[in-house]
Amino acid sequence: MERRVNRLLLAGTGSGCGKTTAVCAVLQALVNRGLDVGAFKCGPDYIDPMFHSRVIGAKSANLDGFFFSPNTLRHLLAKNGGGRDVSVIEGAMGFYDGAGLASTRASAWETARSTDTPVVLVVPARGAALSVLAVIQGFLDFQGDSGVRGVLLNRCAASTYRALAGAIRERYREFDGFVVAHGTDTMAYTAAALSYLVQGSPKPIVLTGAQRPIGFDSTDSKTNLMDAVRCASEDLPGVSIVFDGKVIPGTRAKKTRSKSFQAFSSINYPLLGMVRDGRIIRYIRPEARAVPQFYDKVNPRVALMKLIPGADCGAAAYLLEHNDALIIESFGVGGLPTYKAGDYYDTVKAGLDAGKTVVMTTQVENEGSDLSVYHVGSSIKRNLPILEAYDMTTEAVCAKLMWILGQTTDRKWVEDLFYTPVAWDILTGK
Repeated sequence: MERRVNRLLLAGTGSGCGKTTAVCAVLQALVNRGLDVGAFKCGPDYIDPMFHSRVIGAKSANLDGFFFSPNTLRHLLAKNGGGRDVSVIEGAMGFYDGAGLASTRASAWETARSTDTPVVLVVPARGAALSVLAVIQGFLDFQGDSGVRGVLLNRCAASTYRALAGAIRERYREFDGFVVAHGTDTMAYTAAALSYLVQGSPKPIVLTGAQRPIGFDSTDSKTNLMDAVRCASEDLPGVSIVFDGKVIPGTRAKKTRSKSFQAFSSINYPLLGMVRDGRIIRYIRPEARAVPQFYDKVNPRVALMKLIPGADCGAAAYLLEHNDALIIESFGVGGLPTYKAGDYYDTVKAGLDAGKTVVMTTQVENEGSDLSVYHVGSSIKRNLPILEAYDMTTEAVCAKLMWILGQTTDRKWVEDLFYTPVAWDILTGK
């Protein structure tokens, strides 16, 4: 390579797995950070590069291993990517698919090898659970060195939580701790979900990630990963997020900053500890059982609705009809407004009468809900069998409902489980 090129190749398990969408999302995220970004496409395809160009505002080039030698591919990559902050290459078809049914020639894998480019594999996870791990393992083992350094799960659903919990359960006796590298945008949801699917773990289950990619000089990924491994090697039972030196309970974590390194906060509960200069300063030791309780059933039919002033109740009616539970994020300490455009009270009552579960929470991050304060809250609390989230995070409410409704639909049992604390998820009770 004549010039240094910071680069990454996104490959897929096959056509239609979401490579182009993922690449465009990555390109846009990099552009949003003010970086000078280059884009490439494996093979002769001219359609996907049009999408790349639309995002980055510059031409996307082709790296065609069928027509060009490895030396030429490296030259083209250096010519078009040299001097840029980072370049993203999109694979073609499946990672190993080449010019023929039994050949890897001109495949994304060959291009990655020829240009010594690290690979992120895009794997569609919809409709699968543990089978996703088998697919990933197959791609890792198919060639001696796959070059795959990361995995992006696309079209994920609640089954992904089961897959993670199942992987931990399968290897639980073999390891003293577990680290889950995760994207930051939905990490709090996964941490909450694992808190309910793996309850009372005496071994650490630590999630971490980064706000800036590992290839950047200013990345936070290396520090976060080292801190996570340290915590996973200590006496820190249960599920936690370790990020920017903070150790946060899995049920209390929320992403509160979109760009800065201080991305996560512990909501309505103290930090479990801090990591400073490679040392863990523990404030609270989580309680644990001698043997963890694993669960493998979840119900993903849980919806979330954020109220806005003046909106009618049509959206709530639709969500109640198509789901088994609805979380309503209301204003302030909570309540249901009444507008001329519709009556939320009657809509919620109809959903409850149909056997649905409704939880009231607040849009305010700190201090929680209290329906007893105002009439718009006290009236529904007094007359309707709704649940109140109190000091719980929305992420924890969502994950807990999925777990509970995977075990039972009995209203009394649902209520009892919801108000039973799990890993400090709720402090204020009914």
